[in-house]
Amino acid sequence: MTKKAGVVGIGLMGSGMAQNLLKGGYDVWVYDVNQEAIDDLTTKGARKAKSPREIGENSDVVLMSLPAVSIVEEAVLGDEGLLKGLKEGSYIIDLSTIDPVTTRRIHNEAKAKGVKTLDAPVSGGPQGAAAGTLSIMVGGDETDFEACKEIFSVIGKNVFHVGPIGAGQTIKLCNNALASVHTVALGEVLLTGVRAGVKLDKLVEVISNSSGDCWILRNFFPKTVLVDKYDPPLFTLNLMHKDVGLYIKTAEEMGVTSIITSLAYQMYKAGKATEKGQLDHTSVVKMVEELSNGKIGTINS
Repeated sequence: MTKKAGVVGIGLMGSGMAQNLLKGGYDVWVYDVNQEAIDDLTTKGARKAKSPREIGENSDVVLMSLPAVSIVEEAVLGDEGLLKGLKEGSYIIDLSTIDPVTTRRIHNEAKAKGVKTLDAPVSGGPQGAAAGTLSIMVGGDETDFEACKEIFSVIGKNVFHVGPIGAGQTIKLCNNALASVHTVALGEVLLTGVRAGVKLDKLVEVISNSSGDCWILRNFFPKTVLVDKYDPPLFTLNLMHKDVGLYIKTAEEMGVTSIITSLAYQMYKAGKATEKGQLDHTSVVKMVEELSNGKIGTINS
């Protein structure tokens, strides 16, 4: 594969990916609705495109990192979308988190035009995007995955081919649904323990070394909940709300009950309604505090 790459969506995630592509020697074209983001990357060597179509006209592989299903659809299928510009044999790698049904539909429409697609949602946040250490779960044809391995190695550290098209999105939604449940449950048990008279640092220490331990407690809470700091976000509440909603939709389509996840989703929905959407997703814990008229407190570093 040549080193002509495009990036559609250069927010907190896409910007880091684009910069790593530039460092890796790629000729990078970028597009975003945010002109400031484009200007910042052009000063670092990227080329400015006026539309996804222009990205497609100048790229052999395009990475997308976009915040919503409708935006992904427009970027690929719209009148000025990627499929209007990409050549036969080109690749679209969608690093956004959307539902697998939409992913497969986009794949089929791209395939009809000779364009190959991979769904490749990521984990690792803006820090991982900037450092090139993202975990990437890739769905799609194994031959296409192998063809794109080099570009994956530039933006990520742990790259997994997880199955056919849509499998990456399915795994990402399952992961984030579980993370949402863990987050809400942690808020409840920490507040219960503190209100019962247990010191917060002891509570966290014991749970972290017992069967109730989880990744969210070890990696998110020390940076957010336990220091009462939710801005700047590691991953916004709005995005978690979106992802959990997509998981519930997927579960329903599979005929699987999602009672517990639906309860967590309602807490995120309440957080969004009370203007916490742009805060870190763990600020959903503040809903637990507000509903319980209490505070978990903080741990001094």
